[in-house]
Amino acid sequence: MKLNKIYISAFGKLKDFTLDLCDGLNVIYGDNEDGKSTVFAFIKAMFYGTGRNNKTIADNARQKYIPWDNSAMAGRIFFEHESKRYCLEKEFRTSDSTDRITLTDLDNGHILDTGENIGQRFFGLSAAAFERTLFISGGDFSKDATATGEINAKLSNVALTGSEDVSYKQIEKNIFDARSRLISKNGKSGSYNQDLLQLNELKLRLEKAENDAKTKSALTEKAQIKRAEYEKLYKEYIRLKALLNSEHDYQNREKLVEFLETKKCLDELNASLTLDNGTIVNENFTQKIEFGVNKLNTIQERIEQLKQDIEQIKETIKLQQSASPESAKEQIELLGNKAEELTAKKSQYDSDDTAIGKSISRLKQDLEIAQNKKSPINIVLLLISIILAAGGGATAYFISPVVAAILMGVAVALLILSFIIRPKNTAAVNEVQNKLIAASNQQSEIKNAKNVIQDQINDINTRINALYTVIKSSAEVKQQRLADLEQKNQALFNEQQKADELKNELLLLTTNLDGVTDIKTLMQKLAELKQKTESQKELKLKLKTASQFLGNIDYDDAKQKLAVMQDGSAANVDFDATRTEFETTSNSLSALKDELTAMVTELKTAFKTSENPEDLKREIAMLQEKANSKKAFCDAADLALSVLEESFYELRRGYGSALEKATCDIFARLTNGKYKNVSVTDTLDLSVEKTDVFGTRALDFLSLGTTHQAYLSLRLAITTLIGSDSSLPIFLDDSLS
Repeated sequence: MKLNKIYISAFGKLKDFTLDLCDGLNVIYGDNEDGKSTVFAFIKAMFYGTGRNNKTIADNARQKYIPWDNSAMAGRIFFEHESKRYCLEKEFRTSDSTDRITLTDLDNGHILDTGENIGQRFFGLSAAAFERTLFISGGDFSKDATATGEINAKLSNVALTGSEDVSYKQIEKNIFDARSRLISKNGKSGSYNQDLLQLNELKLRLEKAENDAKTKSALTEKAQIKRAEYEKLYKEYIRLKALLNSEHDYQNREKLVEFLETKKCLDELNASLTLDNGTIVNENFTQKIEFGVNKLNTIQERIEQLKQDIEQIKETIKLQQSASPESAKEQIELLGNKAEELTAKKSQYDSDDTAIGKSISRLKQDLEIAQNKKSPINIVLLLISIILAAGGGATAYFISPVVAAILMGVAVALLILSFIIRPKNTAAVNEVQNKLIAASNQQSEIKNAKNVIQDQINDINTRINALYTVIKSSAEVKQQRLADLEQKNQALFNEQQKADELKNELLLLTTNLDGVTDIKTLMQKLAELKQKTESQKELKLKLKTASQFLGNIDYDDAKQKLAVMQDGSAANVDFDATRTEFETTSNSLSALKDELTAMVTELKTAFKTSENPEDLKREIAMLQEKANSKKAFCDAADLALSVLEESFYELRRGYGSALEKATCDIFARLTNGKYKNVSVTDTLDLSVEKTDVFGTRALDFLSLGTTHQAYLSLRLAITTLIGSDSSLPIFLDDSLS
């Protein structure tokens, strides 16, 4: 990567500032407060933003570098990356998320998607790692666990694969976190342990459910026997009751006959009044039709009167002659046509605005879906599984089949995890966001066009009102007559509409009446219906009176009682003995009913909370399978962690020695050979050994200047190792101060 040109529109004290850069070493020099550090801060802010807005100005670059004349901070950088030329332009606003960023591919002129982090894209480093490697400002080397882990990961990946994109530490963390969620370190928490506890609970519940099921089955069988006894005794109860009732029925035989004959007549009349849709015509039905017909007649009378009034007004208008300024009328007509055209155009814009609004709503839903969408596979885990599989094949040939089998097992486990642990699909999110921005811009343009058209319509209406004022006085009398005519015509239209609606309602109400096709035939049919409904009303009253006399008896009971009397079966019955038997049967039935009710109540209440044993068995089987799967995963994860840990420490020894050698070479040159050895820990802590003195010493024993030289050597060594293939630029700002 190479920076070619920097242009600062306004940033700190620099304004309209251009800096052309050449190949190799570029030195920016000048007095204090000339803006040297401002240039470095501008480069970092362009690629990585200013970060979180801290309270102190010293730690808040966005506040620190606001121009004193309050100009808008902005600028651009021209650079090359992987043989392509780019231009990065940024307008700094209130935060990183609101900055306006434009990234242009200068070779083809395309505007590129900036993504979330431009620095990560072109430097391959996070902001924290960038500050501790390529961006060397001041002698201090602040410690940051995240940045240190990222640097170690890149060093280890470069040492093994030559790529900086694979993170063994992250893989180890992901596997450990996934394993810990199933079985914790102390073995007392985690979803696997929760499954075991739940399994024990389910087994206890299953034991109780099976006991309840046995008890319930026995009680249900007993209740069924009692219910059969009850039904048999109830039939005898009904038979005896019918015999006893027939004693009184002999005295009411004539009333029973009258009741049944009246019911038959009413049924026949109702059959003749039954419409095709099953509705039975009654007095309310005929009254509703009669009310509608009377209302229709009243409306027809008002229609005739309105027609007479309209004819009189028309005659009056013919006799009136009034002059009006024709030119004003012509202008009004032209302006009215223009207003209609503008209104139609505004309506089209309204439709477009509504359509774009719906599109924006759909895009917002698509954005929410895309933000939750993940990539189909984890490339990192897939690469590791391939590497381990290849290593397993080589191990089987050169070392041991057992070790090879272990490596292959780990490879398979990581391959499965590559389909489970998947990163988010940022490309889909960016695509939807770009569409949403384009739709919002289009909607704003339409709203502006609508406002312009509305202003034109308002101006036309003002001119039309002025023209009406000119002709109003000459046409006032005629206008009043026309207004009266319009009012009468509107009233006539309303009354005719009411009449048509009422006719439709009446015809719809009588659709199922035979022979009714219009209002005339309906009025003829109405007289016949009123006569039948009057007879219907009398029969209902007679039937109700007979029923009350017989103790509110219904049709089926009356028919049954009359049939008993007609077959003579009750003629020689001993009613005194029958009453005694009926009383005994009634008492036995009542006792049996109480016993059966107690059993049913016990079945409903005692086993209300009982569970289905089969459901519990299925749940136990599913949970056991789930727990077994989790245990198998944890076993595979333990094996994977063990192999990864051994591989990582072996790898650390490899890249650690390379880092120490590179750091030592640079440090020896900076100190003129005063120090011969440098040790670097995995947390990037340093210790050094002098050329003429045995033993290593921590940097705390050295001067501040020598400490700065040591950390400068470390940062240059790290940069050399991780940036060897990409030729990344190094930025030094008072690196030994």
